[in-house]
Amino acid sequence: MINKEKAYLQVRKILLDMEKDIGLKLDIDDKYYEEFFDFVLVAYNSFEYLHNGNTSYLLVGNLPFIVNNNEGNIYKLLNSECDLDNIKFKELLKKGFLEQIE
Repeated sequence: MINKEKAYLQVRKILLDMEKDIGLKLDIDDKYYEEFFDFVLVAYNSFEYLHNGNTSYLLVGNLPFIVNNNEGNIYKLLNSECDLDNIKFKELLKKGFLEQIE
């Protein structure tokens, strides 16, 4: 079972890789951490926006990461239209709402 601290450590590794590609420092948006039945949702945004409130650096359209509670694998949420409150992790995978991050 993954906890918040472990989920954040794993997502931060992904964010570091993303920073290299986009040239912008990223951080986890703690306001949008949410636990569900068998996964957690971890949102992120630019460091400049989260810590300094600079809206010029606000990321738009980025969907949160989903961390599977059992294995700790990280997935990109591909569609914001799914109702996360009423769905389990395996259903998200089956319906094509997730893509695993290697």
